[in-house]
Amino acid sequence: MLESGDVLNYVIAGSVVLFTIFLCILLFNIIKLLRQANRAVDEVRRKIEAVHELISGGFSKFGMMSEVAKYALGHFMGEKKKTQTTKARKTTKNKK
Repeated sequence: MLESGDVLNYVIAGSVVLFTIFLCILLFNIIKLLRQANRAVDEVRRKIEAVHELISGGFSKFGMMSEVAKYALGHFMGEKKKTQTTKARKTTKNKK
């Protein structure tokens, strides 16, 4: 027959086994959660890098395009000024 000390030892052993199983399940879920968080952080980091690349690289492209536009406008405005001065010279020659 079982004595009270033996029953207590069996109950403690069973409790330790159940507690160990609970800790294993808890650690497994924590590891899974941290892995998902790491993936989410990596995804956010990639998106931030893409935005940073777009901002740094994109604005330099816009800067180059603005320089080309300034040159083209300057060229056409220069042509317009030349034609206006040429017309003014012709009208002053005709008046003489």
